[in-house]
Amino acid sequence: MAKNKCTLEALEIVKLYEEGMRTVKIAEMANVSPRYVNQVLRKNNVKRREKGSWNRKYTVNEHYFKTWSNNMAYILGFFAADGNISSRTQLVTFSQKDKSILEQIRNELGSNQPLT
Repeated sequence: MAKNKCTLEALEIVKLYEEGMRTVKIAEMANVSPRYVNQVLRKNNVKRREKGSWNRKYTVNEHYFKTWSNNMAYILGFFAADGNISSRTQLVTFSQKDKSILEQIRNELGSNQPLT
């Protein structure tokens, strides 16, 4: 992507990112590519947000399944029996009528997603 000279200083780019602005939007404002913005952030040792986190309504511990525990094994088994992942909408769903089980799983995963 050929662009002209950057219209923002590196510290301005860092500040905008740390205030929650997306790299694509910063790139547009600075008249550079998103790749250049990422290079500036890396060069300034800026802690990066999870991919797609800017677009999430609800929180969840994305690292929950990295450490084995009895609860993690239970949730994986529960998901294998009653769960589904929609690739189109990137949603994880459970078919379960017992609301208390779903509340326990939600709490264990550190999520604030409402149950429907």
